[in-house]
Amino acid sequence: PRTITITDPLGREVELTLPLERVVVINPMAAEIVHALGVADRVIGVNLTTAGDESMPGLFGETVVAPEWGEPDYERIIELRAQLVITYATWLEPAAIAETLAPAGIPVLGMDAADLPYVFNDIETLGKLFEEEERAARLVEFLQAPLDLIEDRVEALSPEEKVRVYAEYPHIEFMAFGPGSSWHKMIERAGGVNIFPDIAAFAHIDPEKVIVRNPQVILTGMYGVMGFGATDLDPVREHLQGLIARPGWDDLEAVKEGRVYLLAGMLTFGSPSAILNLYIGKILHPELFADVDPEAILREYFEEFHGVELKGIFIYPDP
Repeated sequence: PRTITITDPLGREVELTLPLERVVVINPMAAEIVHALGVADRVIGVNLTTAGDESMPGLFGETVVAPEWGEPDYERIIELRAQLVITYATWLEPAAIAETLAPAGIPVLGMDAADLPYVFNDIETLGKLFEEEERAARLVEFLQAPLDLIEDRVEALSPEEKVRVYAEYPHIEFMAFGPGSSWHKMIERAGGVNIFPDIAAFAHIDPEKVIVRNPQVILTGMYGVMGFGATDLDPVREHLQGLIARPGWDDLEAVKEGRVYLLAGMLTFGSPSAILNLYIGKILHPELFADVDPEAILREYFEEFHGVELKGIFIYPDP
């Protein structure tokens, strides 16, 4: 046994004893990294989202100790004799969870593992905690490659060649993504211009402004009916038809050119978002990415790091 001290994004220093054999992972994005590192057998509890995710067979059906959102079941975590609880750094308060579990001697680490490129730091941290540094380095290398490819393809674009994009929050009408959001960063990285650079990371906007700013591409995510294991295209098509039928949208350049896209919500955060960013690059600049197949890279990701064959609906329509 040896000890290691980790500093989380909030500046909290957490001292842990290795090796870790009994870990609770409340954060699904961190759980995905843990699964990709090949150490799912050391996880003894997850949240409801992870327990129902077929793309992670090593954690699918694992003991549920927390809802999709909200506080975990502290008594259950103590009963499981957890060595560590990995939660969110910003969406749940790790200090409060740590205070509750302190009498049981269970440390708590905050980790969002959500937004590129910070997710790479979290991969490296989890690699150290689970003593899988080499596999963590391989995962970082794999996910960095699509980002490098995007940068190489779009770096010569002039401002006039960049594509105007409207990105809407999944399932909330006219809730737009602005600066500070991961979507805004992905759009800019892929050679696009967010038509709402003047709002917060997430904000309700005046529908009339979408028409006035006339995006060339419209992007939004979908949960539930898109993602790993999804097979029924009917609700996806129905949602798309509902979008383009909004009042005044028939005059939008994006609608006229058939450039309204639905993206699987499960790809929008964490490790897979690097591959989603490549999809966005191909959507915005198909001429620059004609030889690139994002789905092949997504397939390789699931096969190599999660041990499953790719199946599901991840983007509609095909770019």
